Amino acid sequence: MECESISKKMVLYFNVFWNKLNVLGLILYYIALILRFLPMSECFCISRILFSIDLSLWYIRALDIFSAVKRLGPKLVMIQEMVKREIFNLILKVFLNKSHD
Repeated sequence: MECESISKKMVLYFNVFWNKLNVLGLILYYIALILRFLPMSECFCISRILFSIDLSLWYIRALDIFSAVKRLGPKLVMIQEMVKREIFNLILKVFLNKSHD
């Protein structure tokens, strides 16, 4: 299907969940990279949090790519579900560790 305008192409692109995840991962990475080099310690801490969330998103994306392999598929699905559950624990640990500093 041929789209005529850029806005229609953008709508079609963002209708796919994995494309939204890719864009979110890139945005988080660049925000974290900018915050990493700001001289305030709070920005460094926030950048570490954003990098950890971003890494989790890319792990989920990589697991989805490799789940097409029949031999690895079921194992990767189990790992993917585990990573989804552990994201909350990771974020919680980062915030709790920050509060003790």
